[in-house]
Amino acid sequence: MSVGRWRDGGRSDRTLIYVTRLFRDWTLKNNEKALNEALKLSVERFEIDPTDVKFCLSAAFLYIEKRDYASAAGMLEAAARFKRFLKKCDVKSLLVYYFLTSAIEYQKGDKRAARKYFDLIMKYEPDFPAFTHLLIAGLRYKSGSAAKALRSYEKSYELGERGAYLYLGLYRAFKSEAKVEGKRLIVTRFLNWLAGKDADANWFLELYEKNADPSDNLFVCKRLYGLYKEEWLLNAIVKRFMSDSNYSKEAFAYYSEARRGRMSSQSLNDAYVTAACGSDAQNVNRRSIEAFIARNEGKIDINTRLFLLSSLLCADNAEGFESDVAVTALYCLKNGVSGRRVNDVYAGFLTVPAEKTGEDVKPDSYVEIEKMVREQLFSYELLVSNPFVLGVWVVEDWKNDAVFYAVTKGKTTIKAAMEGIRLIFLDKTGRVANSGYTLEKLTRNVSVTLLERFYRAGDNDPNLCAALAERYIWSEKGDLDLAEGVLNKIMKLDGVNERFRERALAALAGVLYRRSEYGAALEIYKKTDADDIKGASAKRALFLLLDAGDYAAAAAVLAKTREKIEERALFHAVKQIIKNGRAARVVAEAARRLLINGWRAEELTDAAVNYYNATGDELRELADATLDEPSAELDKKIVARSTFTRRFDAGAQKAFRRLFALAVSEGADKETQGAVGEFAAYCCYEMIINGEKPEYDTLAALEKICVSSGERVISYALCETYVTHDLRTVNSDAVMDIALRAAEQDGLILPSFKKSKDKKFMIPYIIKNTPFIYKRDANVDVKLRFKTDDAEEFTEVNMRYFRFGLYYAVAPHFYGEKLTYYFVEKTSAGSVETKRYSVKNDEARLSETSDDMFFAVNNALIYYSTFKYALAEKEIERAVLNAGGDAGELLL
Repeated sequence: MSVGRWRDGGRSDRTLIYVTRLFRDWTLKNNEKALNEALKLSVERFEIDPTDVKFCLSAAFLYIEKRDYASAAGMLEAAARFKRFLKKCDVKSLLVYYFLTSAIEYQKGDKRAARKYFDLIMKYEPDFPAFTHLLIAGLRYKSGSAAKALRSYEKSYELGERGAYLYLGLYRAFKSEAKVEGKRLIVTRFLNWLAGKDADANWFLELYEKNADPSDNLFVCKRLYGLYKEEWLLNAIVKRFMSDSNYSKEAFAYYSEARRGRMSSQSLNDAYVTAACGSDAQNVNRRSIEAFIARNEGKIDINTRLFLLSSLLCADNAEGFESDVAVTALYCLKNGVSGRRVNDVYAGFLTVPAEKTGEDVKPDSYVEIEKMVREQLFSYELLVSNPFVLGVWVVEDWKNDAVFYAVTKGKTTIKAAMEGIRLIFLDKTGRVANSGYTLEKLTRNVSVTLLERFYRAGDNDPNLCAALAERYIWSEKGDLDLAEGVLNKIMKLDGVNERFRERALAALAGVLYRRSEYGAALEIYKKTDADDIKGASAKRALFLLLDAGDYAAAAAVLAKTREKIEERALFHAVKQIIKNGRAARVVAEAARRLLINGWRAEELTDAAVNYYNATGDELRELADATLDEPSAELDKKIVARSTFTRRFDAGAQKAFRRLFALAVSEGADKETQGAVGEFAAYCCYEMIINGEKPEYDTLAALEKICVSSGERVISYALCETYVTHDLRTVNSDAVMDIALRAAEQDGLILPSFKKSKDKKFMIPYIIKNTPFIYKRDANVDVKLRFKTDDAEEFTEVNMRYFRFGLYYAVAPHFYGEKLTYYFVEKTSAGSVETKRYSVKNDEARLSETSDDMFFAVNNALIYYSTFKYALAEKEIERAVLNAGGDAGELLL
């Protein structure tokens, strides 16, 4: 609801209602935003109309809620001007004024003044009994006496008060003082009111159970059960529905839930089954149906009996009820009962063996029922909600062409061989129209046995052939001779699309296999697309093709039907395909899955590693599964993928270490050495740029590489890790020696060292040069230009390419200096300059032993800036003495 509606010229009484709603949100949900909005609205309305004392009092009340007693007192001072008018014309507002004044006096600690206004309120009790007791209850609550407040609220209720402030006051009082003796009407009414407000009120459930009769208010009971799922609430709902003989869909849902819980009785079971019938529910519990029939034998009306038997038949669960099916079918035939449920029972009757019908059935009855079932066998009733729809095209997957049906008054009957049909609606102009619709099959429990019965009787309807063929494609139930005839026939029928013919052909191969005609089956499987092989035929086709040596076709079948074949058979098939054929790439995914599930074979590992295009996670999963027989090829893939995707996880590091161990122990080939080197370089990137800490064993491998090769970048990365993560290892001293020598040759000291001296771990801790890093593609000419504040021109240096698109350069940077710099890219098309940036060296790092001229000046600057003039002079003295012939240049 828009607040603006209540601000801009809204009626005063309606605005006060909205303020009350906001106050309710504050009370029930602790919504401070609602309280602030209510206060703002009250103050604004009073400013617009200073004579509207109700908004003045409303603002004072809300200020008290915010504990802003000074602002509340200010509002009451404004309201005091209207006291004479209120006494004559609006006594209720006057009582509110007394109430608010008393509340403020109590907060100020002046209990005598608070009592004075309390007595003034009670003076008007004979004229406004309900209202005065409501105000007295509020004062008692604010004084800390929730129990007395409850009694006053109850008195107000008994005298006729029903407003929101009564219930909100009760909410606060009950929350503070939840002990309530006996079942009292006000408690029930309050709890019913509260349940509809979506309040955070778990605390009141016990109160509700003790003080209310849940079945008195079904709406409240359902709402509370939806929120809290308490069993006693569900029992109350179910009892109320049963007492009202409610058998709707809603009631059925509650009955179903109660039946699954601890609530169980014959009456509940009867209500459940009756509601299922009344709401035309699906999937009704068989035991409940059995119990219902046993308890009500001889008292069940025909509609209920039809529903129960239809439910059992459609669930293929009517065993033991064959005689009931027969009796009910013959009753319906004799009495002209019709409908969808009757069709289900008729269809079930035709599949009941004669010995289980329970009585002699006349041949004419069979003939008549067969005729009725056959007429409805493939019929669907279509109801269309759009009144402008006058026709519908019905599209079936097995047909080439759609069939058109006219729609009259939103209704028509269509024919379809199987489910999964598509509907295209047309309006009177012939354009496609949108519409909601319902589509119900008029005979649902159509079994293979029933379809075969009609086919044997000479029925050549294409719908019948297609329906039977579809069953044979997906299932192995049915007569083999009949299946062969139907599948051959469907491939010759006009109007059947090519895709359905191919699926039927694959099913025919399965039939031939089951008849031990392996040669004929094999010939079909060789020509069949693997996508068309369904069900159990997959395993048969696979091993027929393997026995025949057609490994490519077998691999195609295996790849498409892997999940339909048990793992032991799959394992042997995959091994055979890889050994004898060239289809390893096709079965690589199956090989990978088998390895992960614990099957081991060299052929599987080779196929999974070399031919399956795995993600990084899949490669790691495969490595973990085959840890007892690590594959160098797999490890190479893992480290290569990890380097490419910047994935520095435990799995990648494990693979790197295994490759490194292989390279050390066996003198690996160039490819393995290259993989080790690439990942080592990637480790450097993560350690220097992202500050990553490798696993300890990875660190040890990198140290060995560094010590044996003297690789300076690895030494830099290791030093960075030592310093950043406070590490010291067996090889760390040797690595640091390599790093320091390399740093001197490169003209830099490592980018980040400790700022304080570590006596146990002696390392340099001065920044002689500031490093600059620039990200760009490789093979670009990049320059760094920099100058200090007092320099007139920029100095330009070439940036050196490292790896991963990183260029670096260093610039001398004394303590306290600010460098201004930017980068320049030089291309054939010209130069591109970046924005200018500044960096200040504010890290005071001293070198106490170095004779390097830079360090002497650096130290002197630091001592000077920290007022250590004697030390600064000493440093300059030492620098001059050590400078020799360069002393003059230094003094300049």
